[in-house]
Amino acid sequence: MGKDEPEKNDTGSSSEDETGDAEYIVEKILEKRIKKGGKTEYYIKWKGYDSPSDNTWEPAENCDCPDLIKEFEANWKEKEDKKKAAEKRKSAPSVSKSSDSAKRSKSVEKSTAKKSYESSSGDDSDNEPAHKKTTVETPKEKPKAVVAPKKSYGITRGDTVDFIIGVKKDEHGEELEALVKYKNGNHELVPTSIVAELAPKDLIHFYESRLRFLQA
Repeated sequence: MGKDEPEKNDTGSSSEDETGDAEYIVEKILEKRIKKGGKTEYYIKWKGYDSPSDNTWEPAENCDCPDLIKEFEANWKEKEDKKKAAEKRKSAPSVSKSSDSAKRSKSVEKSTAKKSYESSSGDDSDNEPAHKKTTVETPKEKPKAVVAPKKSYGITRGDTVDFIIGVKKDEHGEELEALVKYKNGNHELVPTSIVAELAPKDLIHFYESRLRFLQA
């Protein structure tokens, strides 16, 4: 876990002298990430350490908790499947409406061509008044822009933020996301732009807790 100083007892002697190396127990796995080379790391909440600053990223081989890892991976897979399904539903209306617009455009073109042909053909068409030869073109409909629905988060639905666990870049490396813990016990990755708007004090407190001042 990277904690250097062992706990001390009331007499001032190190508990490590009596029991050996201090043992840290995994209470909960909060998040995971894939490092370069395919190495998996988990964001660990340690039992007995309730401050978010005590949470650490640990490689899988350092986490002696196969049951917790199995449970976390099952939940992770379920969330990823739901996310992919939602993205697929978002893209479907765009394809459907584009297809409908293309069909309507072709129908308008055929109608215009047919009217032009009827106006230029027929008996004694050269002797008919000029206004009968006028072609009326139907204006083409412009495809309507498809606006993808915004993703819903607990913070936007009114869930109360307990504290910010950490901040990282999203999977595309384009936007910062905050790992938010709600008072109802749920955890969720939320863009920092949304957190800054709806829970600015929690985000500021997170950044301030990680400030390190240089000594002159």
